[in-house]
Amino acid sequence: MSVTETLIAMGFPEEAAKAAAGNNRNLDQALNYIENDGVGFENEGESSSGASSSSTVAAEAASPENRAIPAVAAGFKCEDCGAFLSNDDEMVRHAGQTKHGNFSQCDQPDIDDSREPLFQLPPMTEEEKVAKAKEICDKIQKARDLKDKKKTEEEKQELMERREEKTAMLSLREEAREREIKEAAAQLRRQKVEDEAAREKIREQIRLDREERKAKLTPMPPKVAKVEVAAPVRDHSSTTLQIRLLDGKMVRQEFKTVEPLVMVRAWIETNQPVGSSFSLMTPFPRREFSDDDMGTTLGELKLVPTANIVVINRGVPAVAAPEEAVPAEPTNEPAAQ
Repeated sequence: MSVTETLIAMGFPEEAAKAAAGNNRNLDQALNYIENDGVGFENEGESSSGASSSSTVAAEAASPENRAIPAVAAGFKCEDCGAFLSNDDEMVRHAGQTKHGNFSQCDQPDIDDSREPLFQLPPMTEEEKVAKAKEICDKIQKARDLKDKKKTEEEKQELMERREEKTAMLSLREEAREREIKEAAAQLRRQKVEDEAAREKIREQIRLDREERKAKLTPMPPKVAKVEVAAPVRDHSSTTLQIRLLDGKMVRQEFKTVEPLVMVRAWIETNQPVGSSFSLMTPFPRREFSDDDMGTTLGELKLVPTANIVVINRGVPAVAAPEEAVPAEPTNEPAAQ
């Protein structure tokens, strides 16, 4: 049974079996071809051509004309099983399949390449074929599932990117629309302000025109010269005091406003003896002067331009009756507050 028929019997499609058995592959090579989906077998034709060229070189070296030329190595020989390998690729593939690692160059140019190799793998049983086919199918299915999963993830990622782009585009459009609305509202407000200012200007112009016409129709009143009355000059350099003594007698005396209150007391003691123990007070507003006030001027005590002074016994405050108070002489100056 050929390799192609064996693969078909294992359940592989006829087209795939023929492709895997091409280039005179054995069963293991065909199964590797199916398992790897043809990957790694692209340069197999070049290897075959290399093997043919090697055989040609070996044949030429064995010809009578070239017997004097040293023979070129025709291939490699596996010392473990005696298999003849025509090139490096076959040696590497043989080592991978059989785990053999003892190889030597074969210098026999007259070797017939068409002969069967000295070592062949034992044929696979039906159970091994089914198990191998199942293993290969599982690997192929896993590879397809992985490919489909990767494709699905790529489609999901692409869909998410499209959604994000769409969302970003909608957001940009919404922002542009909001800006347009805000700009339109601002323009409307500016227009209203400008219109109101124009109307206010028109109203002001109308008011001025009315006032101008009214002024033209109304006769002008005669101008009255304003007479400025000079305010009386107030001279507070002196003050007149009405002093009521202890016996009720009233006396009048003029003092300088810069004189202290002690001068009034001294004048009373000198001209109107009333005793040494007395005090001075004003009836309205009621205030009894202490010894600390004796050094204060009459102007600072607000006893200008006129004032009433009552002499009282010290320690016995006397309240002057309103009817007994002697009014001050009339004057044009305002009373001191």
